[in-house]
Amino acid sequence: MRKTGRIERFVIGLIISYSLLSAIVYPISADYTSPQDGLSSTIYRKEMGYADGLSEGNHPPLKDGGVGEPYGIWIYTQYNGTEKYTKLEMSLIQFIYTLLHPSYGIPVSIDVDDDGAKDVKCTARVYITSLSSVSPGIKSVLTTEIERRLEGELLVSLDVHIPLILSGNYISLKSGFYSIDSEPSKFDMGFAFSLFSQASGRIFKFDFVPDYGYEGNLTTLYSYEVFSTSSQKLSSRSFEVHFLPATELHITTIPRDLKVHYSFGKDGGAKTHIVFRSYIDGNPNKIHTFTIDPLPSYMSFDLSVLGGEFIYESDRSFDVTYSVESVENNTPIKLELTHVPSSIEAKWGAKIGLLPLSIYGFADLSMSGNINEINLYINNSEEPFMSIKNFPRKLRVEGFINVLLQGKISLSKYSGSPTEISTTLYFKNWKIDGLFTVKDGSMSVKWGTPYRKEKHAFITFDTNNKDMLGANITVLDVKNGTRFLVIGFDGVATDDFGVSWDSPHPGAVSNFKWKGKITKLTNLRIYVYHEGYLFNISCSWTIGKEGFLLMKLNRDVNITFANVSSDKFKLYGYVSLYGDRKIKIDWEWGDTGHFTIYTFNKAIGRELQLEFGYGEKENDTYRYGFKLIATDFLNITRTIQWDTVNGIVPRIWILGDKPLPKEWSAWLLWNYKWYEVV
Repeated sequence: MRKTGRIERFVIGLIISYSLLSAIVYPISADYTSPQDGLSSTIYRKEMGYADGLSEGNHPPLKDGGVGEPYGIWIYTQYNGTEKYTKLEMSLIQFIYTLLHPSYGIPVSIDVDDDGAKDVKCTARVYITSLSSVSPGIKSVLTTEIERRLEGELLVSLDVHIPLILSGNYISLKSGFYSIDSEPSKFDMGFAFSLFSQASGRIFKFDFVPDYGYEGNLTTLYSYEVFSTSSQKLSSRSFEVHFLPATELHITTIPRDLKVHYSFGKDGGAKTHIVFRSYIDGNPNKIHTFTIDPLPSYMSFDLSVLGGEFIYESDRSFDVTYSVESVENNTPIKLELTHVPSSIEAKWGAKIGLLPLSIYGFADLSMSGNINEINLYINNSEEPFMSIKNFPRKLRVEGFINVLLQGKISLSKYSGSPTEISTTLYFKNWKIDGLFTVKDGSMSVKWGTPYRKEKHAFITFDTNNKDMLGANITVLDVKNGTRFLVIGFDGVATDDFGVSWDSPHPGAVSNFKWKGKITKLTNLRIYVYHEGYLFNISCSWTIGKEGFLLMKLNRDVNITFANVSSDKFKLYGYVSLYGDRKIKIDWEWGDTGHFTIYTFNKAIGRELQLEFGYGEKENDTYRYGFKLIATDFLNITRTIQWDTVNGIVPRIWILGDKPLPKEWSAWLLWNYKWYEVV
């Protein structure tokens, strides 16, 4: 018997080799045709206890039939505790004939419950096909018709053994489906694989076509196994697919290269729920779940990780909820996407530089439209870990970092509307909510940190003078339900804004410098609450134009402003403020302008000294600014208004309900000249 088996495998190998060459040059059609009359069959039966029944949504791998036989076809059925293996008897020549004739079908009728009547009619086809221009393969097709009403759950599967040409091993190719209460009553399914594993990996193809008009749920199972000549299982990959409702689906995939193409045929347009379960050597691996609305006619994914490219195409936009659960790390992830565009192309890459050692990378994304909303959930959380609205159709990110801890990140985007990114983090008793808004445009961040002998540090932020970035960060004490910190702004525009300093030793800062400008800041808000102290401030400004500052607090506080100065900017001063007071300052710079202070009918402070200046310096004097000195100050509404003629300020008006208090000393700097406000 063993010698005969080796001869059969050798003969089959020669014939298949010739057939594969023919399939490459003259691909054999895989279209369905009416099956021919079949051959005789042999039935093996095994009784099952009800304890072996199937649990909903988690079915065991398909059983092996004909263990140790290098070629052959079996039909496996399981119904009401009874298993049957029906072998389709054929000679070696007949088996070769089926491989070379795609339209040749082998029908068999099976009595699945041993009541003497035939319940199910199956037609099996196994043939050589071409999965691509250079990838011949083997395809199995099972057509099932339920001829008598069957209550409960019925499993029907096809098991095909195919010898491998050189190794003497053989492949077991299985495909099956579950019918509940005889629904669906008719079903076509196919499973194919490439015989030769290309550089990109082996190709698999799945086909399932339920009876036309059937709208119930459906579960299908597939497995690809390799056995040695001694019947030892060498490897196993299994797939389980659930449809709610059933839909026509054709999948071609190259798992190693992460390429997959989905075609949904006539069922495109309906809302569909699909679950993929994968097994490796019989052990559960991952569960992928999709809810797609509406179902497109086709989807194609091509992800070449090492090649740095991802291409996606579909015939329409749709909404999708995707979740994956891995048995390995038990970290369920759910991703919701609203209005996925019909085409997506992404490219990325990286390269290494020398002297100094550095790494550069980029990512470029182009889509046919925005993704309206993306929500990411982790560990079955009720609220998303991250949410993105109006994900941009055009996005490019690039950057580098070197061993000297210097780097740069640049970003440009276009979506036609602001992109909102929100995220929630938990740390001990703290909950941190972040909301970031990015408008269309480009921006960059550069940095350098002290490293070894290098003691100089810097950071620059440039938005090309466009207010394209907004943020709002909130920190909550979850235990006490207290809002601890809020920092936010609606927009910030910078023109090569940056700071630099030296750090001769840890904790020391010297030679602090400021360059560039923050040209616009919209609705800055800072809220700090700690140990009963509340500090609340909001402001906006457009440099050289207008702005305002509103500050509130509930306890006495002393503030010292850092003595910050550069060639274009200076801020120096301190202030001692009463609690439960607020102050608003607004201004407008120009040929005609004003500067207003409003204290809401209460003095806000004990002592103030503040000096501010900006603009190009001449003779150590800035172009614009002001100087304020006061005690027990600001229980007034006061406006300073001016007019200019040829750059000179001939007129200044002081508007308000009282003259300037004696405790006040105020000066205005305009075009390098100081004007006392009296």
